[in-house]
Amino acid sequence: MRTSVGIAFLVYSLSAYAQAAKLEPPEAVGALQLVHALRGKEALQAIDRLHGKGIAGTDGYVAHYERNGLVAMLYVSRPARSSMTGAQ
Repeated sequence: MRTSVGIAFLVYSLSAYAQAAKLEPPEAVGALQLVHALRGKEALQAIDRLHGKGIAGTDGYVAHYERNGLVAMLYVSRPARSSMTGAQ
């Protein structure tokens, strides 16, 4: 019983930390380097345009990566509720 309570507390604590943590794009994706990124409200608006609808995100970023003519975009958002994750 004591172990179960400890594990439940750990999961709750990590979940709260993850919700509070600010989403930040990685400096590199493979060999591609981060060139610029949109964050917060501006990023969520770009993500909504990509989906063609509002997805009710609470945080997010849109990151642009390049190297030697190769380009990649990374769109990441945190849903308002965990039950919405699959809907995005």
